[in-house]
Amino acid sequence: MQVPKQLTNQLLHLNGFELKDFCNAHSVPLNYRSIRLNPNKPVPLPFEHKHPIPWTKQGYYTDSTVKFTTDPNFHTGAYYAQEPSSMFIEYVILQLQLHLKPIKALDLCAAPGGKTTILLDVLSQESLVWANEPHSTRAMTLTDTLNRWGHDNICVSNANPSTLKKALPFQFDLTLVDAPCSGSGLFRKQPGFINEWHNGMVKESRKNQELILHEAFQLTKIQGFIIYSTCSFSPEENEDLTQWFLKHYPVKHIQINVPDAWNIKISEGAYRFWPHLLKAEGFYCSIFQVMEQSEIKPVKHKKMHCINTKPKLNLPFEIKINDVNQSYIEFNKSLWVISNNLIDILNIIDNQLLILKIGTCCLTLNNKDIPEHQLAQSFKIKTDLPDFECALELALSYLKRNSFKNTISKTGWHAMTYNKLGMGWANFLNNRVNNAYPKILKILH
Repeated sequence: MQVPKQLTNQLLHLNGFELKDFCNAHSVPLNYRSIRLNPNKPVPLPFEHKHPIPWTKQGYYTDSTVKFTTDPNFHTGAYYAQEPSSMFIEYVILQLQLHLKPIKALDLCAAPGGKTTILLDVLSQESLVWANEPHSTRAMTLTDTLNRWGHDNICVSNANPSTLKKALPFQFDLTLVDAPCSGSGLFRKQPGFINEWHNGMVKESRKNQELILHEAFQLTKIQGFIIYSTCSFSPEENEDLTQWFLKHYPVKHIQINVPDAWNIKISEGAYRFWPHLLKAEGFYCSIFQVMEQSEIKPVKHKKMHCINTKPKLNLPFEIKINDVNQSYIEFNKSLWVISNNLIDILNIIDNQLLILKIGTCCLTLNNKDIPEHQLAQSFKIKTDLPDFECALELALSYLKRNSFKNTISKTGWHAMTYNKLGMGWANFLNNRVNNAYPKILKILH
């Protein structure tokens, strides 16, 4: 793999860049994969993960031959396949001490969802985590990821940043901007992309990144933090953009203590991950604090989202809530269990904002007899429906949406589990089992 000179010529002046070592690192196949464990779903895994990623408590390297899609533990949300350098966000949040009290946190360009899961795990359970994704297809992927992760203090929206800003009458303590970029930092993971990359992609990305940071600034309250990151090597999307932001907005550049042993290089007050210096792909991270901010002026929306905080619970099965911070609501013709801190927020949001997830959906009111898929994957909400524990072969068959026979005397809805974690639902009839695993999620091989 030959890295374009058009790119390497831009990197020669950067701290930590060595042309020969950088090119050598791109000339050999990637020899690792990496995962981040779900601390709320601890289970034994069928592959080795002995070597921890130093800047995260839950991240581990695995062998490059591990296939996650054929491991049911991946589909239950026991872990997430994530690039090591992107897990640095966890360390940043801890250094900023944002985990010590409840906050409002926004992941502005959140798909596929890895960094949102970090927010959910690291921040207090009383915090509100809002994940937004502008692209509809990617927003569905984001929702699926967060369903598997199992939290209920989460809201997912599908909107452009400018639309989101207009719809929300409040600001966030933390805004995470993992900006769409030219993607050169992932050449080793996607070798074919190196032939498609050109500097025009950098310039186009830069324009978009400026617009996104503008909205991120307006969405962040005074003294709040913005964490900006890319998987690009290009200075135009990183150091140059940081300087542009510092020049045009009342923000302060924040630095944190990073151990020298990690080999993360400081570049003009931000943090660079070079693949020839550490076991990770290209990544850039810059931290800002908002020093001045205009107050949000209440916007008179034509209609707010309609919610019912006292729904009639005439249910075909029992939904057990043991947390006093959780409540039932009726929203979008569905019954949800949400964190109490989300209720007041829903009442003041413009109903033109497309919300895909707010807590955990238990069932749709038009199909009360059918439990929702994400209910099976919650670690906080239980039902009185029985579990059906699967061995590996049956679990994989279920995840492929295959049909199978009823081998037990019971009928009715069962939570299909693997390692006692929910995969989804199945309806046991007298002589067969109807597989209710979502078609869009089924594994193909």
